[in-house]
Amino acid sequence: MKTVGIIGGLGPETTSEFYLDIIFSCYKKTKEARPGIIIASVPLPYQIEEDLITKNVGSERYIPFLVNEAKRLKKAGSACFYQRNQERCRYSSFKHC
Repeated sequence: MKTVGIIGGLGPETTSEFYLDIIFSCYKKTKEARPGIIIASVPLPYQIEEDLITKNVGSERYIPFLVNEAKRLKKAGSACFYQRNQERCRYSSFKHC
């Protein structure tokens, strides 16, 4: 089983819920193993975070932070990456992991 990398940071509660969803989903599929998971929390500057959450603007300023975290996760051994936000939650990303 490959190691999954999660890029989070816009709320530790959401990231922890997502982590548990992955674990429980894998447990339903097989009780033999769980995936290795590396979680990277993206420390966004406050203004970028506020604009994204409250106004849904400025997502282009978020991209460099995501790219940097994806590179860090790859160096740490993640075979696939997943960035979760509340608008788009794509569990299908893990089918290839």
